[in-house]
Amino acid sequence: DLNCSEMNQLLIDMIDRRINEQKIEYLQNWVGNHHVSRSECNQKIAELESKKVEITQTIDQAKKQQAKLTIHDNLQFSLV
Repeated sequence: DLNCSEMNQLLIDMIDRRINEQKIEYLQNWVGNHHVSRSECNQKIAELESKKVEITQTIDQAKKQQAKLTIHDNLQFSLV
């Protein structure tokens, strides 16, 4: 079992890796075509950044309520 702080850090690290993957994918596409739009990449990164905020808020709420969290494989989670 992970405590809330460990869980928060683990999830944030996972999302940060996904953000870096998006950046690398964009750069790879840009190398092949300097006119490729960055908007899709920026949108995905913004969604991931939003998910980080949501995770931190939910874990803070779980701490306050002394509740357990269930994490689903698609980074969805719920208080139990």
